[in-house]
Parts: sequence; C-alpha cells; structure tokens
Amino acid sequence: MPEFKTPSITGVYFEDTTGKLRLFEKDSILVMTVQPLPRAWQKTRRKSYWINCRPERFKIPMGNIEKRLEGLNSHLDENGKLLPQFCTSPTDKFLNLGIRSHLMFCLTISKKDRLIIRPFPTRQWHLLSLLAGCGDAAVELVESNPTLGFMVSSSWVFKKKPVQKPLRAARSIVNKKQRDILRWLDWPNNSESTRKILAKIAHPAINISNLLYLRQAICDKKIAKTLCHLPRINTGVLRIVTDPGLSSLTTPSLLFEIAHCRKHEDKYPTAAYLLRDSIHIQLQLYANRRFPGPIRHLKQLSEVHDSLVEDLNCAKSLNENIPFPAPPIDGTEFIRPITQTADLVREGIFMKNCVAADLYITKILQREIYIYQVFKPERCTLALKRKNGAWTVSELKRARNEDPASITRSAVEIWLAQKPTNNGRGQM
Repeated sequence: MPEFKTPSITGVYFEDTTGKLRLFEKDSILVMTVQPLPRAWQKTRRKSYWINCRPERFKIPMGNIEKRLEGLNSHLDENGKLLPQFCTSPTDKFLNLGIRSHLMFCLTISKKDRLIIRPFPTRQWHLLSLLAGCGDAAVELVESNPTLGFMVSSSWVFKKKPVQKPLRAARSIVNKKQRDILRWLDWPNNSESTRKILAKIAHPAINISNLLYLRQAICDKKIAKTLCHLPRINTGVLRIVTDPGLSSLTTPSLLFEIAHCRKHEDKYPTAAYLLRDSIHIQLQLYANRRFPGPIRHLKQLSEVHDSLVEDLNCAKSLNENIPFPAPPIDGTEFIRPITQTADLVREGIFMKNCVAADLYITKILQREIYIYQVFKPERCTLALKRKNGAWTVSELKRARNEDPASITRSAVEIWLAQKPTNNGRGQM
C-alpha cells in the first residue's frame, strides 16, 4: 500500500486546462470535476489510495459569482497574486485565493443548475450529481418538490435496503409520480397529503436530520393534520413538531406564526430553544407547578421565558463557584471562554438569558457544550457544541435572546475556522 505523503502546499487550487478543483489539506487531498459528469476522488492518511467520494463540504456561493470573481481578479497582480494592499495577513491571502479558485470552479457548473442547487444548505454535490446524471426529469422533481429531490439524491439514507447503484436507480425513478417515489424511498406515510407537506418545506430546513425526525413524527395523525394546514414549513416548525415534549405545549396558531418568521426561524429554531429552556427552568425552580401553557403566540412565549429567566437569575448564588473543564478552543481579546459557574451566572444576569440554568452547567461539565462571551462586533453569548468530533456554533444571541447581526455570526465562524481545538483539553 503506498504511503500517504503530506502535501507540500495547502489550499484550494483550480486548473483552467482540466477544470479540476484540488483541495490540499494536512491529512487529505481532494480532487473534483463536473465535466462531463460530477466526480470526486480523495486520498487521506488513513486511505492512501484514490477513492471515489461525495464531498460533503462543497457549496455553491450565493450571489453573482461572475461579479465576485471580477472583484477578486481586479486585486491580482500580473503573476496572479493578491496585491499587498488587499492582503493584511497570510491568512487573508490564503482565504482570498481559495475563494477565487472555488468561484472559478463553480462557473464550470451550468447557471441553471447553480440556481437550483445553491438554496440547499447541505449535500449540494449529491444534488448536482442527480441533476447531471438524470437530466430534465430530475430538474423538474427538484424544482417542484425540493425535499423529495433531496431525498432521492441521498436515497441510501432513507431506504431500508439501499440500492447498489443509487444514481442508476434514480434515473429509473425520477420519471414516476411523486407518491411512487415516496413509496420507493420507504416513506411510512406515502399519501398525497404527505407529498404536499414535503413540498412546503423551506430550503434552509431540508437536511438529513430534520427529515429523519419528520419521517417518524408524520405517522402521528395529529401532527400530519397540523402540518397540512401550514402555508410553509421551516426549521422552527420541524424542531417543535418532531419533539413530543415541545409539541404538546404548543398550538397551531404558534406554529403558523413561526412558519412566517423567515429571518428568525427558517435556519435556526429560535422559538423551540426558548420553549425548551423555559421547560427546563420551570422543572428546576418549580417542579410541582404546571407549565404556563399551551403557548399560542411568540409574544406569549417570550414573556414566559423572560419571567422564568428572571426568577432563575435571582435564585442563583454567586458564592457557589464550580470550575469548568478547560475550554476546547482558546479565546481571543473579543471572544472569551466562561470557565466557572459564578461567571456564567453573571453572564445570565447581564445578558438576561438562561445560560446559568442547570441544563447548561451539566452539559458544560460533561463537555458537551461550552459557553463564550462575545464582545465585538456586538455583545453576545455564544454556545459551542461538539458534533462529529468538531466544535460548532449551537447558539449565538444578544441580550434577551435577540438574534445577532450577520457580521457578528461571520466573525464567530471565522474565529472558529481558524482556531485549532486544544489537544488533550476540552475533549470528550
């Protein structure tokens, strides 16, 4: 078996002559091409020979790719290097050149396919392969019912007995009626109402986790009936209806309101988190009291949550101080880890949130999450969670659980991408 050699260079590079995008990392090399059909190969330290793969991280950027590329090209010198005045650090230079290569690669994809695929938050390579391999019938399916098209592109996740050649099987199924496709995917309830429910799911809510939970929940006739009457279905709605502990305390009117909150609920289930935290605080402080529900409107939910948070922060003592495990990622001048319970209580009081609840403290001590203070671009509380061996953003909120500006979220994501996890610290 050939030995894997660490690449002498790291970064993202596009070859004009071959149309291939090459991603060199410390422990892997990834090569992608879309002509004549999407194909990708990867070599890793664990598997030092080339194997076919489906790049999970591939994503087509939003906006006008041609204009973005034109802007970056105007900042390059005659040798193709970023001009010094547009490059404040080696990291900035790497990021800009990587973005440029990625944009050039995306231009090798037809504009029609880019417009269809880019609203999906995950598995865009799978969808690209479906469109390229199955033609107009696949395009029509993904456009008319994005959720169903997404599931066909990853059919092995949903079928009880996955087929040996998913793309070949997809070619024979995309021409059929959508209810037949549901049946082929082994969806437990393949009725016309289920087909319509799936067609109403907003793009940001279409991912494997949400759909697997929905597949179980939709067998409940009450939940199916509720979803049938909603004009659209987003992440916030799915998070509530697929959790019996939350759905039992809500009403159709609340779900209707959440479904229309595109900014706050399409990508992040803000209301579900407020309700979940309110339930835990209620149990922590008033175990013998009945929860003040059912919740009929978002305003009512906010009032219940704020009242419970105020009671929680008043009940917490700053004298009981327990140290937390070392943070998984080092802080900076503007993003600082909270390393003890007393500081967590102060954060909850100052930001008027429930971060000092026993639920969060227990998860921190068990190294499931970690809490940070964010001071710039704006004051926020940040919660990281461990997922598939990596730390990702779980929640990022301003005071009173208000959503932050996009510049703040971007700053946190850049910090998270550039900061290595502490070896031997904060690990599971």
